[in-house]
Amino acid sequence: ERATVSVDGEPVGYAPMELKLPEGKHLIELTHPGCDSWQMEVAVNAHESTSVTAKLEKKYKSSVTISFD
Repeated sequence: ERATVSVDGEPVGYAPMELKLPEGKHLIELTHPGCDSWQMEVAVNAHESTSVTAKLEKKYKSSVTISFD
């Protein structure tokens, strides 16, 4: 399952994706079940391309080892 991409609080699709956004500041968010959400504010300038790379971290980082004799 792919991460959901939201812009300014509205879901717009699934990563990876290419977006065309109006000029100004926008809040980009990625969400995926079992992972902490990722957010970044980006400033979009006219006639410029901006690339954003996100890394989602798993919510549950503990591990359990069970052994039987």
